Amino acid sequence: MVEPAGTSPEESIAERAPLRDEVVLDFTHVIAGPMCTMLLGDVGAQVIKVEPPTGDRLRERGAIKTVADGRSISAFVAAFNRRKSSIVLDIKTEAGLQIAKDLASKATIVVENFAPGVLSRLGLDLAELRRENPALITASITLQGGDAAAKGITTRGLAIAAEAESGIATTTPAHLEGPVEFGFPLGDHAAAQEAYAGIVTAIVERERSGKGSHVDISMVAALVRYNSSAISTYSMSGARKPEVGNAVWGYYKTRDSAVAIGLSTNDQWARFLSAMGRDDLQDDPRFTSYKERGIQKEPITEIINAWSTSCTTAEAMQALDQAGLPCGDAKTVEEIVDDTSNRLDLLITVDDGCGGTIQVPASPFGTIKSSLPVPRLGQHTSQVMHTYLGLDDDQVNALMHQGAFGPSWKPEAG
Repeated sequence: MVEPAGTSPEESIAERAPLRDEVVLDFTHVIAGPMCTMLLGDVGAQVIKVEPPTGDRLRERGAIKTVADGRSISAFVAAFNRRKSSIVLDIKTEAGLQIAKDLASKATIVVENFAPGVLSRLGLDLAELRRENPALITASITLQGGDAAAKGITTRGLAIAAEAESGIATTTPAHLEGPVEFGFPLGDHAAAQEAYAGIVTAIVERERSGKGSHVDISMVAALVRYNSSAISTYSMSGARKPEVGNAVWGYYKTRDSAVAIGLSTNDQWARFLSAMGRDDLQDDPRFTSYKERGIQKEPITEIINAWSTSCTTAEAMQALDQAGLPCGDAKTVEEIVDDTSNRLDLLITVDDGCGGTIQVPASPFGTIKSSLPVPRLGQHTSQVMHTYLGLDDDQVNALMHQGAFGPSWKPEAG
């Protein structure tokens, strides 16, 4: 990997990472694609992020830190682009396009998330790249899949469009009216995870056949799979709700915040009654089975609220934990980030590339826990030209004057 100066000794673990021999040429932007390639980097792949002269749109989104020398970094870029080398290429120029093709001939994986056909119109046809490099794995992440346009289906849209088209936004509790907007781009996250899985599967197949393949990921299809229980239930029974509602499944107010409780078995219900000090209800015929409790959700909710609102969240959690019941503290983002114990290794500290650090979520399966600095726009352009294409400084400067790297890029000092 092209590593900036000051790399931690801990980075030696990359030499043992599962995908250490993979070189990913990353033509992705915003969230779904960058998250996928970040996950590949977390298990050792060398990721070259190719950005247009204006940079990934995320560089202008969210909280932005700027330091005295003009360097800046976006929190959104930091969230989805750790462990990458950033280069700038203007592939609308002949010189920039040729560099992209040359890098693709050295890569083992190419990932993109433009609308179908866009990359081909820019001169980078994925099928042609695989013909030139037969072991190459290519992957595309789109709204509806690569053949959507041929079927007359809408092909443009972000995560919210995928959430709408998949039906998942309307698989909501009965008391809510209309589709729900999630608090984060679920469509992007689902597609990123499926793209990662598809690419790893393609790597396994390449080990057997020696040939690369194309991974075609639809954001809508990914969310339809997330919605499997509702879809299969409706197909079988015609019922829109998967089953009689679980009477104890939700968030219940406490004196200082809220607690999540989810129960399903009769044994859990009995232990829950004891935890609340309501053993007088153990033989109540209204609550003797899961189905009957579902019918009696309203009175059960009143019983739970009477107990939960008399407790702090800590007190409620202690009582539920002692009873061995499924529960959770409804934490805020601030509480997650400010929890210095980080007992479950939920976060890692990343060098933000601008003289500071930022906390970001750890990979759920990444073998590399530490991280290279978040790349600044075009920071590694010269290094990538040297390392992967064998170009010297004079050749890089010549390409710069030909406009290969856009009008503003200059080699970084040092």
